[in-house]
Amino acid sequence: MPQPKHNWGPELRALIVLAVPVVLSELGWMAQGVVDTIMVGKLGPAAIGAVAVGNAVFYTPSLFGIGVLLGLDTLVSQAYGRKDYDECHRWLAQGVYLAAFIAPVIMVALWAASYSYARVGISPEVATPAGAYLRVLNWSTLPLSSMAPPAATPGSRPGPRHYRHLHRS
Repeated sequence: MPQPKHNWGPELRALIVLAVPVVLSELGWMAQGVVDTIMVGKLGPAAIGAVAVGNAVFYTPSLFGIGVLLGLDTLVSQAYGRKDYDECHRWLAQGVYLAAFIAPVIMVALWAASYSYARVGISPEVATPAGAYLRVLNWSTLPLSSMAPPAATPGSRPGPRHYRHLHRS
């Protein structure tokens, strides 16, 4: 008995539509580190090491915070699927509150880490600029966390149009 042929085209298109923004955002994260490395390359190996160490220490807690907030995406998607837009807005508000709580905790941890490089055996010529670099990167934690809460509609990021609905929560 012949197997029915499955048309993979629509599924593949849907997968690509979902995957491209994720891939581009990850490439953006990687590009930030590459650009920073290129910018300090002329300063020598210690500066390149400082950027590499600073990026590594920054991304770990930042990705943890984003991962916590991405857990809300399922709840938003389910509410959207039920066409319960008020519930979408409530989950968005909870994401904003969670981001407002997590971002300062991550920022304090990063600030403390920026002063601890020498204590973990990193040479002073790398530790000092790495700490300064991490303290500068640390200021991007709050804006980064404001983009991580789930969107009120699938496939979009929260922006001013979403935040105006917070009063309904």
